[in-house]
Amino acid sequence: MISPHTSAPVGEACVSPTVYIGRSVDNAIRSVPRLAQGLVVKQLSRTLATLALERASPTSLIRLAHTTNGQPYGEPGKGQPKVPLSISHSGPWAAVACAAHPVGIDLQVYRGFSAGAQQQIFCDKAKPISLVAQTARWSVREAYLKSFGRGLPFDLPDIAIQKYNTRGATEYGRVYTHSASLAPASYWLWHTLYFCCAVCITGDWDINPTLSFHIGK
Repeated sequence: MISPHTSAPVGEACVSPTVYIGRSVDNAIRSVPRLAQGLVVKQLSRTLATLALERASPTSLIRLAHTTNGQPYGEPGKGQPKVPLSISHSGPWAAVACAAHPVGIDLQVYRGFSAGAQQQIFCDKAKPISLVAQTARWSVREAYLKSFGRGLPFDLPDIAIQKYNTRGATEYGRVYTHSASLAPASYWLWHTLYFCCAVCITGDWDINPTLSFHIGK
């Protein structure tokens, strides 16, 4: 059972993706073997993706499909354009973004990174950054790659993050590659006590998602 609670953003945006964030309840995670816990969250992410596609076009049937490299999208039928979709999960949490433009989402439960990763990707040698900031930067990079249907391996130090503004628990900015191998994108980043969630859409947009929260069994 999924119980939605929707929070609509204030103001209007040129591109306004809908973001679905769900958590598998503790009993569902604890009642299965450790190796199977990831399957519980993956199933939750698929359920959220199906819900997102149903709400994206309530008058027609859109099925969840994947490209040859595993990128999810909505398949509305022959001759119809694909519906942009992105999926992420970390720990007991799952997230899905659905938009009118190619979109990438990445949710990360706060975690530490190796000393090598911190030195090469996340920090200035003279100024180390916090675990929360490391996780956030990783999440923005992952969402950026997903918006192009890309993933790892990738030269992560080539990706630059330019923060424009911070409003409470959310952050807005621009992502691009120094080498210009990928087009610039706009990002939206949300911090919670447990995780951060980043959304990226290529182009110059004011991203102001509609958030929909769910609790799954």
